[in-house]
Amino acid sequence: MGWAYVNPHRLPDSGKRCTMGFFITHYLMKNVAMPGVRQSSYRPWMLPKAIVIVLLSIMGCGGGLTTYPAKGKVVFKDGRPVTSGGRVEFQSTSDHQVKASGWIDFQDGSFSLTTYKDGKQVEGAVEGSHRVVIELRNPVVVVRLPNVYTVGPQENDFTIEVPRPRR
Repeated sequence: MGWAYVNPHRLPDSGKRCTMGFFITHYLMKNVAMPGVRQSSYRPWMLPKAIVIVLLSIMGCGGGLTTYPAKGKVVFKDGRPVTSGGRVEFQSTSDHQVKASGWIDFQDGSFSLTTYKDGKQVEGAVEGSHRVVIELRNPVVVVRLPNVYTVGPQENDFTIEVPRPRR
């Protein structure tokens, strides 16, 4: 028998007085589980607490990401834009699970970053230092840049230089 409400003075399906088991349940409810609270009044104060606990567990502890707009252009060392397409990835140096990425546009080599963490997707990148990886297409080349790029609480516009791939 759980903690559901049971009239401790009546047996279910009969008008007879309780047996010893019901007496023990009544005693435990009144004196051990909730001393000083009448059995019929415990539900009104339990429901709001249960709702608060459920809501807090759903919301978490401020797990939201604060991001700032981040965009830019990928160019070769000679200043010409990368027009073969590809992908830019910024990985936070403080939290390696936080990554922002964007596709390189075929027209002008521009990109715009979107952050991904724990299944969430937010436009922009988190504040702080980032390691940058560029994945170029045609030919397929992965470039890990030695410089650290910093995203701040303003509009972030980067020009990223990469060496021209050998064919």
